[in-house]
Amino acid sequence: PEIWRYRNNVQFKIKRESGKTKIGFLKSNTHEIIDQSKLGCLITSKAAEQIRDEFLNFTNQKNYEFLPKVLQVRNSNKTEQTLVNLIFDFSVTGKKAKEFGFDFAEFIKNKHNNISINMRTGKNPQKTTNILGDEYIVEEINNKKFLIESTAFFQVNTSMVEFLQKELISIFERNKITLPKVVYDIYGGTGSLGSVYAEQGATVKVFEINETAKNYGMKQAQLNGLSDKFEY
Repeated sequence: PEIWRYRNNVQFKIKRESGKTKIGFLKSNTHEIIDQSKLGCLITSKAAEQIRDEFLNFTNQKNYEFLPKVLQVRNSNKTEQTLVNLIFDFSVTGKKAKEFGFDFAEFIKNKHNNISINMRTGKNPQKTTNILGDEYIVEEINNKKFLIESTAFFQVNTSMVEFLQKELISIFERNKITLPKVVYDIYGGTGSLGSVYAEQGATVKVFEINETAKNYGMKQAQLNGLSDKFEY
């Protein structure tokens, strides 16, 4: 349904060149950054491009000796929430990264109504520190709410998630197949597809090793009134 501006998760690569910030995507099979601030990207959301430009303004005004290596932006068009994740190289200390993060939060917070900022640094990049707002955004799909944090896997085209969820039930209805009583959701993440069956009364057993995904899966099952139908 959406072929432009649909991508709800973008990671911009960053480096400093001649005192200016260069931000964009890597050229194929290289470490060269193609500057997206000049070219733009037709599948990137407008929210992500706005954050990108504000990040550029911020870093070009401040003379930081280091920058994050990645600026990640996740957003929901339905809830109008945005989650920014600053990912630092392990060589940057947590103290310096926090100073940068809080400065950026102060610079950007009044420009947006529903913005959250996280950061990741250190030798364990999966450890996330919340700087502003919540650690996640709320996405709404087919009248259900989904909690999406920085590291979570989620389909990047929200309208396609809606289509896929509806299509699952439609396949059963078109072929006059009885919905199963138990569904195994393999590599299930937070159970976004499994929730479709749970809503129809099935017990969903989610197989997932990522502890963060499991925790968020149970939280959103509870949020949607489906916690009695989910097992991890």
